[in-house]
Amino acid sequence: MSRDAGETLAAWQAALAELEAAAGIAPVAARDAVANSRATDGRPVAASPAPPVRWSPPAGLGPLPRSLAGRAARLLAAQRDAIVRVDEARRAVLGHLGAVRSVEESRGPSRSVYLDVTG
Repeated sequence: MSRDAGETLAAWQAALAELEAAAGIAPVAARDAVANSRATDGRPVAASPAPPVRWSPPAGLGPLPRSLAGRAARLLAAQRDAIVRVDEARRAVLGHLGAVRSVEESRGPSRSVYLDVTG
């Protein structure tokens, strides 16, 4: 592997890792490392989700190396699944909002609504 090919591979690996982190998925090795991590008392350590980060496309990556095609395809599938889930949630919220808007706005009652029977 030439120096340029090695640099291209490393740049793509870093870019994919960044996208996977933003998408909430991680390569198998990273998941295994988290799953096998232990606190000083031997209990498993819970992984905390990474805060969302603003992503900007990297420049000058060159062509995707063939060895990373499967990883990129899995990332694309995860992103497409996320788009479907967001759209389903959006539609549900719109349905709920429509139901709320269809309820007539309450008006002040012309007489008492409650009866005080104890006092």
